[in-house]
Amino acid sequence: MSYAFEHVLAMAASVHGDHSAMDRLTPEWRSSVLVERRGPALWLTLNRPDILNGLSPDLIAAMFQGLDAAEDPAVRAVVITGAGRAFSAGGDMNFQQDLLGDERGLTEGWARWLEINNVMMARLRHLPKPVIAAVHGVAVAGGLEIIASCDMAVAGENVKIGDGHLNYGFAPGSGEAAILTRVAGSHRTKRLLFTGELLPARRLESWGVISDVVPDDEVYATVERMTEAMAKKSAAGIAGLKRLITEGADAPLEVAIKMEADHLARYSLGPDVQEGVAAFVEKREPEFPQSVPTVLHQGAPMSFGMPALPN
Repeated sequence: MSYAFEHVLAMAASVHGDHSAMDRLTPEWRSSVLVERRGPALWLTLNRPDILNGLSPDLIAAMFQGLDAAEDPAVRAVVITGAGRAFSAGGDMNFQQDLLGDERGLTEGWARWLEINNVMMARLRHLPKPVIAAVHGVAVAGGLEIIASCDMAVAGENVKIGDGHLNYGFAPGSGEAAILTRVAGSHRTKRLLFTGELLPARRLESWGVISDVVPDDEVYATVERMTEAMAKKSAAGIAGLKRLITEGADAPLEVAIKMEADHLARYSLGPDVQEGVAAFVEKREPEFPQSVPTVLHQGAPMSFGMPALPN
């Protein structure tokens, strides 16, 4: 069994709740992602600057632990960034070479690796609170996949972003092509994926992939202002709108409008609308509860279910 395959099995087992499997990861796996509270937000910093924050089993396992911490109701937003000179340059190619060089790694190991990556990206998309990418340096391949799965992204004006999978014979597999096609259109997505070229953040902002471009030294301050503003809003309101926008994006217009009206009707049964109206009448700041009312969970669950391990 190769080193990489063993780590994929340990990562998959740990993500599925077998915490004893974490002992089979490298001793420093927990430090692969730094978890820090900054005001109302939980910051997850990819911390493998030696490999430009390349995605590896250790880092993905640490990301899941960070996202578990994000379930705390006191956490009102999640910020993902990278240590060193890159946001993330994508998958750790040394790990992938070892994995694909093993017969079981090429089949079972690769399938597990893709499965857990998809679960992580989906968890970002379905977390019932804002997830923001704070991007600096470069973001390539898996780094762009993370950006695509976040609710918004703030990038420095000198940031370069690209796909790069085809540069090494790979292809995206965690939703990037599907999401970018919906955001930027098929022609621009093909331009990005087929050439592998690194494009300036301003270009990606004009395509809708990046929400804000600011001076490089203002990225973190900008994100902190955004999370402070979001923390003053209704947690239930943001959770409901995130779900509504995600699900409504693929629905016909009239269906999406009906979904919006139905959402407001359900949301109004919770305490936040009454508190907001009372605060307006009384000329004071509203004080919204931190938790998300269960009424918002009617229908499909808001959290992303973990698939069972294959037999």
